[in-house]
Amino acid sequence: MPAPVLHLPAHDVGKAETGQSEGMTRKAALVNVSDKLCSSIMLAEPHSSSAIHTHGELDTIIYAVKGIGKVKFADGSKEVTLKPGDFALIPAHAEHQEINEGDEELEWVIVRSGRTPIVNNLDGWSSETRK
Repeated sequence: MPAPVLHLPAHDVGKAETGQSEGMTRKAALVNVSDKLCSSIMLAEPHSSSAIHTHGELDTIIYAVKGIGKVKFADGSKEVTLKPGDFALIPAHAEHQEINEGDEELEWVIVRSGRTPIVNNLDGWSSETRK
């Protein structure tokens, strides 16, 4: 028999612990409830950026809800811009950085391919640390 549908009311989002990166606030939503997926909300204040980081072996899907933000990747040499309604996929182990250059808070829904979020903050792009 399948498991029952799980409902998480809005007032409970953010109560569970989840990995953080400087410059961003991650609010856990459905974490530790499925062996294959977890989800959270990412908020970024205006004119802020995250640390460069990876999500280990987890693939990450972003759905942009509010604001216009960027994801830098490929050692910082490439970027994509996300507007409300856009999706992005960050592959497992990909170094990246979220950036909010705008005057409005960013809000993104995040879905990852594992039971719990992984956030591995880095000191810089690996190409810089290999020099």
